[in-house]
Amino acid sequence: MTGYARGGGESARRWVARGRGLLRFAAVLAADVLDRIPMEPGVYLFRDARGGVVYVGKAKNLRTRVRQYFREGGDERFFVAAGFLGRAVADVETIVVSSSKEALLLENHLIKKHQPRFNVKLRDDKQYLVLRLVDPKPASETEGKRNLFPRVEVVRNIRDDHARYFGPYHSATSARETLRTLNRHFQLRTCTDHVLETRGRPCLQYQIKRCSGPCAIDVTAAAYAEQVEDVKMFLSGKNAELLSRLRDRMGVRAEREDYEVAAVLRDSIEAVERTLAKQHIVQDDFVDQDVWGLFREADVVEVVVLFVRGGKLVGRRAFQQKDQELSDATVIAEHLQQYYATGTFIPDEIVVGVELEDAELLGDWLSSARGARAQDQAAVAAARHAGAAARARDQERRVGDGQPARSRRRHPG
Repeated sequence: MTGYARGGGESARRWVARGRGLLRFAAVLAADVLDRIPMEPGVYLFRDARGGVVYVGKAKNLRTRVRQYFREGGDERFFVAAGFLGRAVADVETIVVSSSKEALLLENHLIKKHQPRFNVKLRDDKQYLVLRLVDPKPASETEGKRNLFPRVEVVRNIRDDHARYFGPYHSATSARETLRTLNRHFQLRTCTDHVLETRGRPCLQYQIKRCSGPCAIDVTAAAYAEQVEDVKMFLSGKNAELLSRLRDRMGVRAEREDYEVAAVLRDSIEAVERTLAKQHIVQDDFVDQDVWGLFREADVVEVVVLFVRGGKLVGRRAFQQKDQELSDATVIAEHLQQYYATGTFIPDEIVVGVELEDAELLGDWLSSARGARAQDQAAVAAARHAGAAARARDQERRVGDGQPARSRRRHPG
């Protein structure tokens, strides 16, 4: 039983094919349906006999991509379909969209919504943290000193708020230990914005020389901004440049016989040197990288991402999945999409050990997400709302077999 639906607009099309098992299903597709699949970008969904989504994929050309699952010719998709996927597939449907990028965004959204059993799942049972720091800005009547004297915060989500984010950290202990190191040696405030605005005298952190005391002490904006810049260099791995800055300032303070401040700078220098000694240097430049790799053993596939910050290996994250028969390139590509779609930090470079089919598309999407994540999220939301509207408009339409047509209207942008 097959059907083809038009939703009232040139980009609002979905087709559905039904059959019994892969062999009959493949024959039905080859004989009756494959040639009717649009040769346009979009998303395809494989459904089981109960209508549940078991796999979601995207394509620049839907007809070409779906054919590869049901036509023997050396492509790995046929062997995937003939094996584990074929045992579950009963229906196929596609959604045509206006561009490959929109297809990628919709694919991410549908995978998150349906959690298909045969798509990659990011499972490592860990929550990762990042450090957030904003650049100092002039104080305003509405926000007071909070802009002038920012603090470093431990957060779980990255927002498009013009702040700087550093990490991720593989544990809360690691993130908070880094925060303690910053407070101990660079003396940024730790108090809340409310305390900063209302406190009348310095707290204990100031007394033990772990805060410069902007809540109650006359700290200059220039001096605090210099401390913020030190912290940014430290967290970015620019330790050589930071050490040079600190040594120059320590020398100036010593010449002025300001030995107390010189001693604080000396301690900061020693802290940076200790941190540098612990870190494993993997490259000579200061580029932030995520390096992705994959390993298979028996029925288990493990995908690992190494976090390189400022040329130094600072952490790793691993994902395991059993009975995953998709190709290495597909597994890594799906991990990349799902991982960076969650709002995590996107570094300067992402390195993978295999050739990805949609590398250019992924690169464009990642560049856009890194610079304007809010716009990407808005596009996904717009797609979701457009889909709901199209279903409401088209629910009374009938096609070939007399069944209600299911369709979505997709609008560019």
